[in-house]
Amino acid sequence: MKQELRLEQKLIITPQQLLNLKILALPNIELETLVRIEIQQNPVLEILSDENDETTDEEELKNETKENEDEFDIADLISDDNYLSPSETYDISDSFETIPDKRNTFNDTLLPIVKTLLPETDIMIAEYIIGNISDDGFLLIPDEELAQHFQTTSEHVREIVNTIQQVEPGGIGSKNLQEALICQLQVLGFDRASIEIRIIQDYFDSLLKRNFNKIAQELNVSDSDIINAMSHIHSLETRPAR
Repeated sequence: MKQELRLEQKLIITPQQLLNLKILALPNIELETLVRIEIQQNPVLEILSDENDETTDEEELKNETKENEDEFDIADLISDDNYLSPSETYDISDSFETIPDKRNTFNDTLLPIVKTLLPETDIMIAEYIIGNISDDGFLLIPDEELAQHFQTTSEHVREIVNTIQQVEPGGIGSKNLQEALICQLQVLGFDRASIEIRIIQDYFDSLLKRNFNKIAQELNVSDSDIINAMSHIHSLETRPAR
């Protein structure tokens, strides 16, 4: 048998190199956003101002926004494991990976807290609801169906579900991602008038499509306001029970 010796060249790119390439490819405004988020999350980092720079950060940000009118990309700000695409958002039951059953954990940790927040007459309904929450933390049974099961009103069921949703970290028992994110923001102290909740409540499709310029224009807020709001939204959990 004849043996041959071959020399081959292979290019091996490490995860760090891939990250560096991704950062280098970012438009200026996205790089600015990424840096600001990293500084907010890492207290060791700080921004050093340049006294010789004649333009302010805000002016630079506005100029960069005009140059990159359609390039503000949320996918570069939110990690792949913490972001849901539009197709996944509307079919939660099919999009989640298989993970260990958490319903026993719900009964051990969530139910005792909920019992302290509800009247005795609502405990049975709450226990049934918690028992039907998916492993990712979503309630896929409609309020009407629950109401019919317990011969009560949908409004009554919704009150109980809202109580469950407000237990920290918030959002468990929501019917979809949009509702879960709003619940988490409310638990963190954001009110309905906040930019964060308005983005998720009124501009959710634009958020998923990464159209931040449109959101800023329609909310009549600055780019820095959007950047700050996105740093808060970025910290939320897309799977409340994780």
